[in-house]
Amino acid sequence: MRPVLPEHYPQIISSIIESYLHEFPGDRFRSKFDRVAYFSTELRKPRYDPKLWHVAWDGDEIAGQVFMVIENGQVEVNQVSVRPAWRHKGLGRALLTRALRDVRERGEEVIWLDTYAEYPTRAVDMYRSLGFYISKEFPRYRKSAT
Repeated sequence: MRPVLPEHYPQIISSIIESYLHEFPGDRFRSKFDRVAYFSTELRKPRYDPKLWHVAWDGDEIAGQVFMVIENGQVEVNQVSVRPAWRHKGLGRALLTRALRDVRERGEEVIWLDTYAEYPTRAVDMYRSLGFYISKEFPRYRKSAT
């Protein structure tokens, strides 16, 4: 762990993209847009405070990250991602646990997130084990082009 600096953004963006690159068979949720441009713009918006980011490094490589965003008195767990080579070692849980502790120490009480239940990483299981519960579910419908 080290403080996040603007010069780390390109590595962080690459780490996020790699973390989600092949999460679904057939890349079914993969849309055709420039992810680097999107995250480069998105992460510089005022709602993103790098002091609320927890980034794990392995030497000069980013292994994973958790971003918290605070708006309107609520904390959103905005990003939880671990690169494939560092998965299944407890890193995501450790980063999220630390991030949750930090926002609670700031006095924040409402913490929420949204996710895909279908992630093969079984993120939903981790969120439940950390005290999150499902408050809403949104179905997704698809129809093949043929």
